[in-house]
Amino acid sequence: MNFYECKDALEPISQNSNFYSNVIVEILQTYYSDSHVPVQINWLALDPNKATNQDDLINQVLRSKSEKPNLMFHMANILQRRPFFYNLIFVDGYAAFVHLMRNFSSAMYDFSGLYTIVMNDAPVNFDVISKIFSDMWSLGIANTILLNAHLRAEQEVIRIFSYFPYTPGYCGVANPILIHSVYFNDIDNSSVNLFRNRFKTFHNCSLTVGTFEIRPFIIIDPTEDTEQPKISGFEADLVKIVSERLNFHPIYRFTPNKTQWGILGKPNDTGLINMVYRGEVDIGIGCLSLTKERYELLKAGTSHYTAKLVFAIPAGRLYTPLEKLLRPFESKMWIAIGLCISLAIVAVICIENSDLKHYFLDKDGDHPIMNLINIVFGNSILTSTEKCSARVVLFSWIYYCFVVRSVYQSLLFQYLQQEQQWPQVETIDDIEKEKLTYYMSDVDVCIGEKSE
Repeated sequence: MNFYECKDALEPISQNSNFYSNVIVEILQTYYSDSHVPVQINWLALDPNKATNQDDLINQVLRSKSEKPNLMFHMANILQRRPFFYNLIFVDGYAAFVHLMRNFSSAMYDFSGLYTIVMNDAPVNFDVISKIFSDMWSLGIANTILLNAHLRAEQEVIRIFSYFPYTPGYCGVANPILIHSVYFNDIDNSSVNLFRNRFKTFHNCSLTVGTFEIRPFIIIDPTEDTEQPKISGFEADLVKIVSERLNFHPIYRFTPNKTQWGILGKPNDTGLINMVYRGEVDIGIGCLSLTKERYELLKAGTSHYTAKLVFAIPAGRLYTPLEKLLRPFESKMWIAIGLCISLAIVAVICIENSDLKHYFLDKDGDHPIMNLINIVFGNSILTSTEKCSARVVLFSWIYYCFVVRSVYQSLLFQYLQQEQQWPQVETIDDIEKEKLTYYMSDVDVCIGEKSE
C-alpha cells in the first residue's frame, strides 16, 4: 500500500486556512488516531476559484504528519487493496460531493467507518447539508460529520453538523443537527463526542425483520394470523430483548415461496440474504452463518451463537490386494492404458480381415493378438515376423509397453514401502466417499442462566 508523504508541503497562504486545518487535525487526532490504519483523503473542487483554498487546506492537514506521527494518510487516487475505515472528504459544494459519491463502493470505503466531510470556507445552506446526509444514509453510512466554516473578520467559527437516523418523530430520516461550534480562540473538542452511537435508541420506530422458519431458531405458529403470525424461537427471543433495550418495534417479513437463505448476488433471488442486500429489510435473522462469500458484499455483525461440531472418525482402512496393484496409477491412467490395448486389438483384427494382412502377417499360423498381450505383460512372443513393416509396428509396441511397465513397477515398489492404509477422513466429501454411517447424539444448548 502506498502512503502519501508530506515532507514538501507548503506553508499556509492564509491564517483562516491554518485555523480550519487545526480544527480538522484536532478531530483526526481524537477520533482517527491509529498507527496501523491510514486516513483516506478524497477531494474535489468544481469551482476554480475555490480550488486554491481547498488545496491549501489539504496541504495544511498533510503537514500535520510531521507533528502527529500516529497519523497516516492515503490519497484516494492511489491504488488500494482494502476499504478504508477512516475517511476525510474535501468538497466545495453539493455538486462536487455527488460527483465523488458516484465512486463510493464497498471495495473503496468501509460503510461502517468514520467520515468527515469538509466544506470550503463559506457558509453552506442547511438544505445542502440535508441532501448530503440523506445521500450518505442511502448508502448506510451513519458515522458522518460535516464541517462548515464561516471565516470572516467579525466572526470566525466552524460549525460541525451530524445526523441521527432515528429521532423522536422521525424514523430513518437524515435530519442535520448542529452538534458543536468551534471558535478561533478555542478549538478544544473534548467536551463533545462527535461520533457517538447513532443507534443507542430507535425512539419506538418500526424496523422490518426478514426471516423464515428454521427451528429452533425461528418457530412460526401456524394457528395465528397468516400476515403477522406468532414468532418464537431462540433468535426471535433475542430480537424481542434487543427491541426492548433499543426501543424499536419489530415487523416480521417472511421470504416469499418459502425460500430460505438464497444465493447472494444471484439476480431475482428471493432468499433472505438478498433481501438484506437489496435493503428490503432492516434486519435479517434465521441461523445466518458467517461465510467468506457473504462477507464480500455484506458486513456481518457480532456472532451470537457458535455451533461446535465434533467428528469422531475411524482410522483409514487397509488397502485390498487389488487396490495395492492399482494404486500406482490413477483411474484416468488405467482407462488410457485400457483404451490403447483395446485399440491395438481392434487394429489387429481389422488388419487380419483386410488386404493389409499380407504386409504385416507372414502366415496364417501367426498369433498377433497373443503376441500383443504377451508384450504387455513382458513375456516373449510366440513367433517372430520377417516383414519390415511388421517389425516397425512390433518394435513401437514393445517400446511403449516397456515404458509403461517401468513406470508402473517403480511406483509400485515405492507404494509397497509406505503405509498400507488409506488416509484418514478429513472432509465431509471423504465421509460420503467412504460411505461411513453417521451416529449423532443429542446436544443441549444453554441459552441463558437463571439469576438468583
